[in-house]
Formats: sequence, structure tokens, C-alpha cells
Amino acid sequence: MTIQLGEAVHQVRSAFGLDPATVAKAADLDTQSLLRYESGEQELPGEVVWRLSDVLGVPLEDIDSSEVLGSHIDSIAVRFKADYGAISPGVRLAVARAAAAAGDYVQLEELAGREPRFSSLVKRFPTDSYLPAGKVWQAGRDLAMNVRSIMGIVGHVPSMRSLVDALGISMMWQKLPNDIAGYGLCDEIHGPTIVVNVNGRNVNELIRRFTLAHEICHVLFDRDYLKEMSAFDTYDELYSYADGQWDPREVRANAFAIHLLLPELALRESWGELRGDVRKLMTKFGVNYEAVRCHLDNYRLLHLSERISRIPTTASDEWKIAESGELWYPAFDVIPIERRHALACLAFRLWRERRITTSRLREVLAVRLSDVELRDLAELYEEPAAA
Repeated sequence: MTIQLGEAVHQVRSAFGLDPATVAKAADLDTQSLLRYESGEQELPGEVVWRLSDVLGVPLEDIDSSEVLGSHIDSIAVRFKADYGAISPGVRLAVARAAAAAGDYVQLEELAGREPRFSSLVKRFPTDSYLPAGKVWQAGRDLAMNVRSIMGIVGHVPSMRSLVDALGISMMWQKLPNDIAGYGLCDEIHGPTIVVNVNGRNVNELIRRFTLAHEICHVLFDRDYLKEMSAFDTYDELYSYADGQWDPREVRANAFAIHLLLPELALRESWGELRGDVRKLMTKFGVNYEAVRCHLDNYRLLHLSERISRIPTTASDEWKIAESGELWYPAFDVIPIERRHALACLAFRLWRERRITTSRLREVLAVRLSDVELRDLAELYEEPAAA
């Protein structure tokens, strides 16, 4: 069944719980004009279609049926269903921006002749619904050890950013409310994508490493269960370990994260070698304080009730360098934060190879830069600091 553009805009906006004024402002429109577009009273200009596609996270120009529109809506709206009323319009718009960027990346990868990452990931890592009562922690540990084996990881994980990339998952930054740690998108439309909040506790590289490890578990093994899970991962959930008290998938993801970063055997051996020095353990494996303490308690090496004070929780320079990137480089601030990472790198590469036009490059980067400014930015993305 075909669908008119205006009706598509109305359906997406309504499904995401966004009022006309919010969407109009985000798309640089007046509210009455948006309502006229939605009703079909006024035809949607191409420029407006592009802006609304970016705001709503749905490529409206590619929608040719209600069925296609429905698949796009469902893949994004799932993030709002668990706790619908508590999610602010700003966060809803942020998810839509992330979805738009992830969708553009999938399209550019197809243009570049790459194998679809989603289908590749599905073949490599089947979802795992095994959540045995009372043994969820062990299930997460086993999944982590399997991933370490598949990826050939021995000892510490040198860079979580590199591991995410090696797994075929794209990583995206966003600025969200401080209590949100991150979330994942994983389907054919958006590919496997991890979105990390740069606000709140993730400014600490060790915590950001744990957040990435946690989200890897969801993308690899929980992608078929998003509708049953929380809308977003909060920092409270990232340190939940008790079976029966928390969502078992969150407990498993935490167990996965800590064992991916610091396996049980390495924990026991290093705890003895380092003579019980928590800080040295954190620095050696790039693991944050809360995770190490819970890990030690779980294996009865150091009970949580034992007070340890004056432990520096900031990341060492080694981990700051390993987990930093173009996010902190001021020159890239002209590009929306969702599009600064792999999407921008691939877009500039295809542009240099003349496989996308300058107009398409501006659309993908969501910028209004001159040709000279684009060339200058492209040169920066060729430098090691932005790799």
C-alpha cells in the first residue's frame, strides 16, 4: 500500500510521541507549515523532506509503502515503549538523529561494496536466549570468554573502540541526560550500532570501556529482545549483578562486560601478583573501580563491605590515549556529534574517490560548509588523530 509523504511524516511523528511544535522547531519550520504538509494541503519541497528525514530518523524520500514505513518506525520506536512517558522530547529526537546517521552509514557501506554488517554479525553471533535462573552471571561469563576466544584476545583489551570496530559494530557518540550510559541499534536498516553518551560518568575512559563492553553484549546476543528490555541503559543498571533483583539481560550484560575486560583467571592471578592493589588492577586491565570491586566481591577476593579509600578512579594516560579520538578534536565540532566517527570517515573517503557528490557529502555530514571548508576537513580526517 502506497503512502503520501505528508501522511508518512504524521505517522512517524505520532509514533515517536512528538508534538508538531517540537518537530517543526527541530526542522526549522513553523508549526502551521508542518501541519499543512502532514494533511496534504501543501506539497513537501525536497529540502524540507531532507530536513524532516534527518529530524525523524526515517529516510522519507525512500519510503514507498506503509509496510516499509512501519519497519522504520518499529525499529526506532522500540526505544520509547518500555517507559514511554518518562522519555523527554529531546531524547526522542536524539534517538531519531542516531537512527538517521546509522541508516546513512549502512547506505554508504553498500555504495562502498562492503558486506552488510548486520547479516555478517547474525551469522557470526547467533542470539542467545539462555538465561538460567540463578546462573545468569555464569552465562555472561561464558559468552565473554567465547568472544575473547573468537577475537583472539589474550590479557587486557588494548582498545574497546578498536574491538567494537573489529566486531563489525559502529560506534556513535551522543549528548544525552547524565543518567543514560548508552543504547544499541541493531537491525538491517541501521546495522549493528552502539550509541555512547559522552555526558555523565562516561567522561571517564574506564567507565566508557565498561559501557561499550556492556552494549556489545546487547548487540551480539540480545538484539532479538529489545522490546522486552529497558529503553536505555542507565549507570544504575550497569552495576547490577544480583540475579532476581534486576533484569536478567542486564545482569548478563554486566557479567559479560567485566569478564570481557578482566576474565576470572586473570583476575585471580593478577590479584595475587599485585598484592591486592585495586588501583594497579584497574590500570592493568582498564577497568573502572565499581566493576573491579563487584568482581572481587563476586569471587570472594574482597567483600564490598571492606572499605577501600583514596583509590584514584580517573583513567591513566595509557587508557585516555587508547579510548580517545576525534570526539575531542575541536575542528570536528562543525559536524553533528552523531556523525563524527565512522560515518564521516567513510563519507570523506567516498567523496575523495568521487563516488558521492559534494551535495551528498553535505547531507551525510549534516553541514552547510563551502567546498574549501570541506576539503580542509577532509584533510583532517586523513590524519592519524582522526583515524
